[in-house]
Amino acid sequence: MRVEACFTVTGEGLEFSVIEEATCLEPTDVWRVGEAVGFTQLCRKCDGWRYAVSHEDNVDASAVMASVVDRLSPACESIRLLGERGWHSEVSCVVYTSGQMPVLNFKPCTISSIARLGASLDIDIILSAS
Repeated sequence: MRVEACFTVTGEGLEFSVIEEATCLEPTDVWRVGEAVGFTQLCRKCDGWRYAVSHEDNVDASAVMASVVDRLSPACESIRLLGERGWHSEVSCVVYTSGQMPVLNFKPCTISSIARLGASLDIDIILSAS
């Protein structure tokens, strides 16, 4: 099982340096509208900036999510201001599993911190055959 937690900012005309300054983090991925999504024929519909943390081997999804949210919390006000530019912030948790049922139980303080950031929350469970 692999767990990935991300903070993503999307929108038109993203200024990556503004987001880096607001979050005090270096992105793990950035893209511009029209770029290919991975090795597919799909194209990006907007600009994006992402900071992601990934862990393997039966990790606690709530701990991975909390590690990302905790890094963002000191910059809460700066991150909220990104929304005034029309940019959308999202905290996400993706669990990749091959049959093992993940436990997703996020602490109230993590949920409250996401709300203070002005970010939406997305949770995905992806089941693979192997």
